[in-house]
Amino acid sequence: MGSNTVVNRHKERGRYDTGTIYGILDGSLICHVAFSIDGLPYNMPMIPVRIDNTLYLHTSARSRFYETLSKGTDVCIAATLLDGLVLAKSAYNSSMNYRSTMVFGKLAPVTDPEEKLKAAHQLTEKIAGGRWADCRQPSESELRATGFLKIPIATFSSKVREGPPTDNPEDLSLGYWSGVIPLCISRGEPVTSPNDEGRTTLPEYLQD
Repeated sequence: MGSNTVVNRHKERGRYDTGTIYGILDGSLICHVAFSIDGLPYNMPMIPVRIDNTLYLHTSARSRFYETLSKGTDVCIAATLLDGLVLAKSAYNSSMNYRSTMVFGKLAPVTDPEEKLKAAHQLTEKIAGGRWADCRQPSESELRATGFLKIPIATFSSKVREGPPTDNPEDLSLGYWSGVIPLCISRGEPVTSPNDEGRTTLPEYLQD
């Protein structure tokens, strides 16, 4: 581990196993990619998908982001899952329950058409399991226009906060409520496109 992967504050929350980071990345629909170009900082929201020990990022093959990071620019990729609001008896000790991770390294472009198609397949299934078989497959021109960048999950760390509030002993007798408000991302009822009304029925994999 390098100095950039060691959790310094609340060391007990540091996680350095692949099981933890895999769970965070697989559960994240958005990650953020931080990098620098000509001394200026950037932080781009991206759609991540993991295949084995490689993280893929979806973008356009014609974007400035793709062209720049394909050259081996150092990046820091961050993803966070928020699990709850932790309300302690004091404002100071109030917090959040979360699972977060950072991956460091250099991105490489995916140039092999089969690997790119595999990443597109996995990403589509991550968004909605069963969708790949229920949509038109990418044409050759669409696949060329689609950019995927990849990075090995080799240099990373995760940080996890879970459980109830940690109150100071002198605050325990105070009459303020304390506890956790759970948070989660939930999917609502699918809304059929106006162009599709009356032409198709809601597929079974979206009904549950």
